[in-house]
Amino acid sequence: MSDIQVGVFGVSGRMGSEVVRAVGRADGMTVVGGSDLGEPASRSSGRRSSSTSPIPTR
Repeated sequence: MSDIQVGVFGVSGRMGSEVVRAVGRADGMTVVGGSDLGEPASRSSGRRSSSTSPIPTR
């Protein structure tokens, strides 16, 4: 059977980091990607940039 592929939203935060570690230790699961909202791109526009973070391997 194939591993469950997991994507983590909020990967650079405390909980996202814990999820990545827990999935990395779990049998049958693999982290395949993650994303997070970055800092505001512009305080005047109110828009936020998005970013992706590298996922550590086991």
